[in-house]
Amino acid sequence: MKYLLIACRSRADVTTRLSYAAKIIKDRKNLDSLVIFDKKINKECLDIYKLFNIRNIKNYFNFLRFHQNLILLIKSLFYFLYYFIKINFKSLNWFVDNFKVNQILVGDLIYDRYIRNGYKYLHPNIYSIKFLKLLFFSIIKINIISQIFKNYHISYCLIGSKSYLSMSALILRVSKKFGVKTLLIGGGVYKVYKNDYNEEPSKNNIEKILNETNKKKLRKESIKYFNNRINGRLSLDTNKEIRSWDEKYWSKFSKNQVFLSQLKKERKKFKKIIVFASHSFSENNHYTGSIIFRDYFQQFVETIKFAKKDKNNLWLFKLHPASKTKYNELESSLQVLKKNIAQNILICPLRFNHKLLFKHADLIISSRGTINIEAACYGVPNLITTGAYYDGFGFSKRVKTKKQYFDYLSKRKKYKNLTKDLRQKAKEVLYVKKKLTSTNIYNIASRRINSKKIYFKKIENLIALGDEKLKSYYDEMIEDLFIK
Repeated sequence: MKYLLIACRSRADVTTRLSYAAKIIKDRKNLDSLVIFDKKINKECLDIYKLFNIRNIKNYFNFLRFHQNLILLIKSLFYFLYYFIKINFKSLNWFVDNFKVNQILVGDLIYDRYIRNGYKYLHPNIYSIKFLKLLFFSIIKINIISQIFKNYHISYCLIGSKSYLSMSALILRVSKKFGVKTLLIGGGVYKVYKNDYNEEPSKNNIEKILNETNKKKLRKESIKYFNNRINGRLSLDTNKEIRSWDEKYWSKFSKNQVFLSQLKKERKKFKKIIVFASHSFSENNHYTGSIIFRDYFQQFVETIKFAKKDKNNLWLFKLHPASKTKYNELESSLQVLKKNIAQNILICPLRFNHKLLFKHADLIISSRGTINIEAACYGVPNLITTGAYYDGFGFSKRVKTKKQYFDYLSKRKKYKNLTKDLRQKAKEVLYVKKKLTSTNIYNIASRRINSKKIYFKKIENLIALGDEKLKSYYDEMIEDLFIK
């Protein structure tokens, strides 16, 4: 018997999307569903599974027989001890890029989870209880999930994310080794993964929409969206559309005349102005694979050290706009900057207007931040270090090694401004991306704005009566899943 493996995140919207997809796959391929989880599933999600007649729901430890779990536990313990010693002789940098279990890379996932809370990126410690627990249980999970793939003849997998050490992320990694396709379904995007699990989920959707949409219509709508965005005129009614943080910031930006005057004065002393825009240091560092540094914070520190020696150019360091409110990283980040301050380094105010920033900048640097594509819309050259959703469209320069990164920063000539066509392409990619993430066309309903009673009623109506439009969306993604 063959199965469909579903990773549970214990979130209502995700559970509903994956369950609905499983129902369609069951109707077409007669595959029974196995739901796997590592943390307790809430009752609401269990009730959703029942509505879709999905009954086989187990903790990952309960899929195998006792003796199999015992053997894998002992194996994992020896593997843990061996690699703990090896990490001591190698380095944490080596661990992030190279640590594998059963030829499955998980070092980056472990590290991202380790630094998620408590500012661990400041002084990472492989001897900490937290790191050791993450290492040990990751080894166990990979070993058990691999055995589940062998025992249950998994044909396809359904996941709702690919971040950190979630069951979804681990299943995605294991599925590649076993040659099993995995379908990731988000609220507004989907992605069929077969080989490269690092690719940003929305990229294929963006390319498809760009190719299929009328060019004149796309140009008109993208320009309208961009103008509304930069002037803070986007609707913030979350009952209609979901707005991301970067869209909301534009209505809160300020000119900051004191800093602007300082910038104009200092500009005259240097050849170029280079802006380094940091990410949240604790959030999802390796979502799209290698970022050529161990983490965002290491890139931040090494770039500061480089900037101090670069006496020809003025460097602006801009911390993430939410570093104070959402991530609480502002103070520790400012301490690092103030310890390394130099005559050619300025600290950019958090809410400084991006339009003014782009007017003066010769280059914007960010691993995969939205500020890069915003800069491209203004024609400003920008540098990325990993596979952002806008990578490959021609308006961002990507480097894949530290040598390439610092060589590009050492360039003596002026960075060439983007052409009018590339600026327009950037606006179109930004518009399509934000449209995908704001409309959530794959959601059956929104649990965030509906009561449990109304939400469940909508699911029951879908199962009983169907929804042709929604079904067509899911048929398309499932057809992509079935293509060999």
